[in-house]
Amino acid sequence: MTLAGVAPDDFYVTTIYPTEVRVQGQWIPVQNQRMDGAIALTQTPKGLVARCQLLRDLAVEEQVVVGVEGIRTIRKPEIREQRGHQEFSFMGAGVSSERRVELVVEQIAWELRHIRDQGGKVVVTAGPVVIHTGGG
Repeated sequence: MTLAGVAPDDFYVTTIYPTEVRVQGQWIPVQNQRMDGAIALTQTPKGLVARCQLLRDLAVEEQVVVGVEGIRTIRKPEIREQRGHQEFSFMGAGVSSERRVELVVEQIAWELRHIRDQGGKVVVTAGPVVIHTGGG
């Protein structure tokens, strides 16, 4: 990695599930599991350690896991059977019903027109929520 707080291209984005990475023929459990992080590898006196980190906390000297080969998530079979009943599923449906999308879109459109009418410029960085709310 060349810059602190910047992940390399194609880095593996972590999930809520316990994860392991295969390094030099051994499966290493990832510590501090969380969603939307990166897996950083650090050599310690006790051996290689893999831990989940926020992107902003990545250091220059850390190795970050890229791609998906040699990564496995661990989910208990009984959890898979209960999917849809008890398991957490972030934006699991095709369209989120958490908000009245039409009202929010109308408010945003008004703001954009107002900025444009005053000679301003707008840059939009859209994420997955656009698709999950039907904005695609």
